[in-house]
Amino acid sequence: MLESITELSAVSKDSRTIVVCGAGNASHVCVSEFSSNGFTVDVFAPFQSESERWNAAIAKTGGDLIVDNPDGSQTIGRPRLISKKPADTIPGADIIVLPLPEFSLEPVLTAMKDYLRPGTIIMATPGGVVEWIARKALGSTFDEICLAVVQPMPYNCRIKEFGRRVSLIGKKHEYKIACYPRGRTDEVGEYVAEMWNGTSITKMKYFLSLTLYNANGVIHPQRMYGLLHEYKEGDTFPENPLFYEDMDDFSANLIGQCDVELQNAIRMIEEKGGLEGLAAESPPHPERIKKTYHDTMSDMSTYRSCFTTNAAYKGIRSPFLKQKDDSFLPDFTSRYFTEDIPGGSCMMKGLNELCGLETPTIDKVVTFFQKFLGKEYIVNGALNGKNATETKAPQNYGFTTLQMLCSSAK
Repeated sequence: MLESITELSAVSKDSRTIVVCGAGNASHVCVSEFSSNGFTVDVFAPFQSESERWNAAIAKTGGDLIVDNPDGSQTIGRPRLISKKPADTIPGADIIVLPLPEFSLEPVLTAMKDYLRPGTIIMATPGGVVEWIARKALGSTFDEICLAVVQPMPYNCRIKEFGRRVSLIGKKHEYKIACYPRGRTDEVGEYVAEMWNGTSITKMKYFLSLTLYNANGVIHPQRMYGLLHEYKEGDTFPENPLFYEDMDDFSANLIGQCDVELQNAIRMIEEKGGLEGLAAESPPHPERIKKTYHDTMSDMSTYRSCFTTNAAYKGIRSPFLKQKDDSFLPDFTSRYFTEDIPGGSCMMKGLNELCGLETPTIDKVVTFFQKFLGKEYIVNGALNGKNATETKAPQNYGFTTLQMLCSSAK
């Protein structure tokens, strides 16, 4: 219960050390932006040879990390230290930022567990079921730190030169945050505004509001189904479609239908769990996308046009692989499939099962793609396939009844 947690001493307002985890697109921009905003920034990069590659880039270029902004300006910052060893970075962190895909959160949190100082703020963006993952990974340490989620992910960006240069396609400045314990929400909001130059910070009453909303799970699998619903193994495509700009009505309608299934569950959780205001904190995706991207869309008259005319989505291609003959095949190793289906679609499916609700759109999309992934999640309309335990469904985090889920949110 959030209200019963004893608040720990807040990190000092003079504390200025941020550890950014990972070395992906968003992590690059975080390092540059936070550094340019006056924070000392270290990097914990535990995956593969990321830390070695980044340190090699620094040795070659001198360390400046350049972000090319959409307006033609540049943001330039630099990390102080990059290491794959948690002992080198985590003990000195006042704030730890996790701009990571959901599948990587548990191993990263597990790796840092023994090095966290009490009161350290851990911020995840865009989050997902980060609270459930953090409780599992950190154990009793969870109650000694402050966990926050920042939505949406601040950046649409692509690395141009690893460790040196990033192209920022779009940047958000309006964020929703949820915090555990609640008593540190104002403090976290101040940091978010300073770190990301946020102009509007909405503080959520329920952490569950951000846990349940997975924009990637709502959008990506349904859009891919729109592109591939007639696909057979070995079929090729003459070109790689633009993921958003080429959006058709069929795909947009599927995304909307998936969102309706999620909204049905959210409304029942609010009603059955006595969580007044949960649905208001978790509005339908058409409302969210218009609020988030109101300044980058040229046409908001239809749901489809919200995607096709959004400058922040410009130039993003579908997860297809180019072949030797210049044709294209879908890349079923892409996170649009390997993360967004078990982490997004199946989470929403499990949520609806707790509510006793059917999910025809989610079922259709997941059962179509699972055979190409070599997985079995949904069988005969139920999340009981042999790989169901690998998903981010609430049942896999101990929430076996709707009452248990609702009680955890109060």
